[in-house]
Amino acid sequence: MGKYSDKLVNDYIMGYAIENVDELENSKCFMMQAIEKSGDYKLYNLCSDKLKKNYSFVKYLILKFKDNICFICDVADNYLKYVKDEFSQIELATIMISLTKNDREKYMRYQMFAHSLYYYKRLQIEACKRSFKDQEFVQELGMGFLLIFEEYNYSKRVLDFFAKKYIDGIFDENDIDLEYMLHEQFSNPSKLSKIGLNNYMLSFISYYDSMLASYLTTNIELMINLKNRIVKAINNWQKFEIKNERDKYNLMFDRVHEYLSNCDSLIDETSYLYYVGGKLGIIDTIFYYDLVYASLNEALKDIDTSFIKEALEISFEEKVCLYNVKKIMVETLFSKTSREIINKNKIIKLNFKEKRKDE
Repeated sequence: MGKYSDKLVNDYIMGYAIENVDELENSKCFMMQAIEKSGDYKLYNLCSDKLKKNYSFVKYLILKFKDNICFICDVADNYLKYVKDEFSQIELATIMISLTKNDREKYMRYQMFAHSLYYYKRLQIEACKRSFKDQEFVQELGMGFLLIFEEYNYSKRVLDFFAKKYIDGIFDENDIDLEYMLHEQFSNPSKLSKIGLNNYMLSFISYYDSMLASYLTTNIELMINLKNRIVKAINNWQKFEIKNERDKYNLMFDRVHEYLSNCDSLIDETSYLYYVGGKLGIIDTIFYYDLVYASLNEALKDIDTSFIKEALEISFEEKVCLYNVKKIMVETLFSKTSREIINKNKIIKLNFKEKRKDE
């Protein structure tokens, strides 16, 4: 910053005629001195096109005039338009995301730009993994955060951006519903709390990428969004259980109806439901959720089983129907979640050997 004399810098700021002005306006050191001394962001317009593509100079301007959103967006957009360097593009986009949070349109634009770079890197990594012959190494590599770390380890800002995106990517790429998954893994929230949320999160993430989990161990704050989602699920545990039971019974009704619609049975659907429900000891719950028939006659709970027993004794086909209806009901109602039956969620077995104290 002290390379050029104050007189030369002052003369330039005042607009006096000086020699080699083109050379000076191409000098990062000189223009930074002039901007620092004058505090005038408009001097950027006098910089050479080459200097406007110098990342350290652009970064300096954006951080210095961070409150002038329109100006820094013009500077950033000009750089991102003409310079195709992955690192500087990613870091600059993340900087702009942090500075434009109060301007939704600009914020979303830089979010989309940064996220597109993330997806591009993910595609590169997956393509790279397919070229490896050592499948054991590919398995250990996981989602490839190790490659991100090796490429960008000199910028914590970039690593933090990728780490947070990788956490989101675990759920997006594997179609995981967090709340359903927690209920599949734990019978009640106290068991989850006993493990410790940090320990749980790191163990879960390690299943997909051990290097990412290792990085997050010393950067716990990057998991705050995931932690908040888990806390929200814990607070909503009872409501979820109520909704989940209702969903399971509705799913069971639909599955039984679909099955019996394709059967030539002497026994009607309602009789099957309450007959099997009585055998399973859940007839009151079936009555509670059976909005179609229960309102017609509460006596359905005390349905006459003699006709059903007679039909079962004389017809092998009815026995098959009864077996399948019971199987459908047990399979649906005694699963942990209705989503487990629909098979849209992956159950992960985690090993919590080391407990980490939540911060």
